[in-house]
Amino acid sequence: MCDAQLANVSMTNSNLTQASLKGANLESANLSKVNFTGADLSGACLRKANCQGAIFIDVLVHNLDIEGAKFQGAEFDVDAIPWDQIRNWRSAHFDKAVESRIIQRYGSLTFQKNRSSVQIK
Repeated sequence: MCDAQLANVSMTNSNLTQASLKGANLESANLSKVNFTGADLSGACLRKANCQGAIFIDVLVHNLDIEGAKFQGAEFDVDAIPWDQIRNWRSAHFDKAVESRIIQRYGSLTFQKNRSSVQIK
């Protein structure tokens, strides 16, 4: 499914183990409870996707875009994923424990409304 155009698709409960989704457009897709174990998501777009309860173990994520995606209840090996290779992870929605672990490792980025400054903690 390299470079596949799958925006707004519903794939709930699908098994995408070892799938090649390089460059796939999954923007606003319903990917809840999908098993992505071993999948290649390099260059894919998961902007605003519902990934709640999905499994992300041993995934390739170079240049993956997850802006605004929902990952509550998702399963990650948080320390094995190179979050610095994922675009817009700070705007994605995670369980508090996952978010805290990622921020502890990579720092937070806080945009202040009505100001032009950006704080990096």
